[in-house]
Amino acid sequence: MYISEDLQQELDFFKRTNEHFEIEAGKSSTEVKNATNEILYMAMSASLVMDYSEDGFFENFVITDKSISGRSELQIDAYALIGTESSKVKQLHIFQYKLYANDSKSASPVELLNFATFVNNNFVHPEFLEKPSDNEVVAEIKTKCDEFLKGRRDRRIIVYCHYINNATGIYRNNEKEINNVLARFNADRQLLGFSIQVYGVKEILELAREGKIQVGSESLELVNEGMYSYRLEDNSKRESLGLPKKVIVGMCNVNEFIRLQNKYHHNQLYAENIRLYLGDRGNVNKDIIATITSSESLWFPYINIKL
Repeated sequence: MYISEDLQQELDFFKRTNEHFEIEAGKSSTEVKNATNEILYMAMSASLVMDYSEDGFFENFVITDKSISGRSELQIDAYALIGTESSKVKQLHIFQYKLYANDSKSASPVELLNFATFVNNNFVHPEFLEKPSDNEVVAEIKTKCDEFLKGRRDRRIIVYCHYINNATGIYRNNEKEINNVLARFNADRQLLGFSIQVYGVKEILELAREGKIQVGSESLELVNEGMYSYRLEDNSKRESLGLPKKVIVGMCNVNEFIRLQNKYHHNQLYAENIRLYLGDRGNVNKDIIATITSSESLWFPYINIKL
């Protein structure tokens, strides 16, 4: 497994701070202080992408990768069933790792599709299968899920797919194909919360250092055709406005926003914008209050949208 110097530093730190824990690997366990880099990367990256600390992580995270656990795991290299703030909802996180000998590889849309389809068929829509899977890992996960659900309609499990490698995740040459894979499951994402996330080592390092993935340069396709393509208002005779005469109103496919939310799923997109009420004393909020209570309020939706 290829390990860069930066990644090695993070793995060493993860090992030092969690050396007294054990990682479950199938029918056995491994102490963190004695774990290989491969196991450490699996555990560290899982903890980061789930935003789940050591408090409960190690007792719920299970490695099922065949080369480590000796089990026939099909496409599931690890999983974790964890609680949420609601006693009626749990999250099922399922992982597939692609660990390479160098950093020249990138996320494969074909492998991602196969993995996401397998997880969706078995844990989101098992009713569509001709017969339930007899794989031991799938059966183990379903048993744990059933123990929580207990046939009660007021309980539910939200499923997350995590596709992680130690090289490159999404980049310009595979982005379109990966977005096509994500789009196949949009209905289940919207209705059932089914989520698919792709990570390369860059994203894992950013999560380790910053607690979030850094927002890069992104673009959205905006369509502004037809009668609502722009709004033209003559404000030249209206006192104190000094605002645009022409505002472009465009339409954007909701899948474009879903793609960004999939990529930056820890709300990194909104971190630099003010979303919470900070009181009426701060300069920014004073300006907002002044705008919305003045003759400029007509333009409030436009001048407060940041693209």
